[in-house]
Amino acid sequence: MPVVFVLGCTGLIGNEVALQFIRKGYEVYGLARTEEKANQLKRVEIKPVIASGKDVEIWSAIATKADIIVEAIADYSDYEVEHVVYQEIHRIAKSNPNITIIYTNGIWQYGSSNDLITEHSTLSNAPALVKNRIALGSKYIALGAILILPSLVYGGSGAHSAHYFRSIEKGEITLFSEDQYQTYIHYIDIASMYVAAAERAHLLRGESFIAADHVHKVSDVVKGIAAALGKEIKITYKGAPTDDYQACLALNQRASNSKAKIKLDWKPTQRSLIDDAQNYCIKIPKLKITLGFDQWPIENAFSVKNIMSFIFVFCAEFVFA
Repeated sequence: MPVVFVLGCTGLIGNEVALQFIRKGYEVYGLARTEEKANQLKRVEIKPVIASGKDVEIWSAIATKADIIVEAIADYSDYEVEHVVYQEIHRIAKSNPNITIIYTNGIWQYGSSNDLITEHSTLSNAPALVKNRIALGSKYIALGAILILPSLVYGGSGAHSAHYFRSIEKGEITLFSEDQYQTYIHYIDIASMYVAAAERAHLLRGESFIAADHVHKVSDVVKGIAAALGKEIKITYKGAPTDDYQACLALNQRASNSKAKIKLDWKPTQRSLIDDAQNYCIKIPKLKITLGFDQWPIENAFSVKNIMSFIFVFCAEFVFA
């Protein structure tokens, strides 16, 4: 039975990645920072490793015996974590050239564009917040890892979309531009891409795949959700962003998933934010918002320190933990 080790396993994306591997018959270990989160993993048959990303001496033994390592941490508040993790994964990969490494970045690295974004798009327009992660992603590519690049994540506990729902509950929201486009992906569809990539890894080393599905004007998403929920919403446009995180949220991005569909035989299945707004609204916690992988109080969720997964993953983070 192949062994998978997921770093960031208690987050929205990482947890679903682990669960989808389990359903395919893999033995799955997941990193959890607390006993409480470890118990949550046990309840869904994920074998927990209690440690932080920096606790290499604790999780390295499991990672060394794994056939697949998934890095889904995306800690924007402490870049050192991801670099410590990379150094250990680099060591493991050099001693085991057959191991499969999947690293999570995100489409923010492409910056704003009026053109359709693909894996070949320039990285020269990347916002300041993600430039460190671009450099790290390049190291993973050189190592032969597969990169998954989520667009804005929705579903489950909300990820980026939770902000829309909470603002609609209040009756008003501030957006950056009436003409801003964003690309969205359900966390379940992101996770299925990891499994598809892992099962074709011998053909895909060093490649990147955009995880994207629905492309909408942000204003249309907000209006569509409000209409589906029977709510009125006042939209104010603020113009230029005022910090590095807002600069990412203000990006204009329409991303293509063609490469993943062709090379991974990947098919997203989940309904859009607009089409299933009532269902997605019910699932979002009332007091906390999830951006990627950890949960923070709503009043702190959009500070530069507390940034998503993905990812997507992201963050959602990307959306990670």
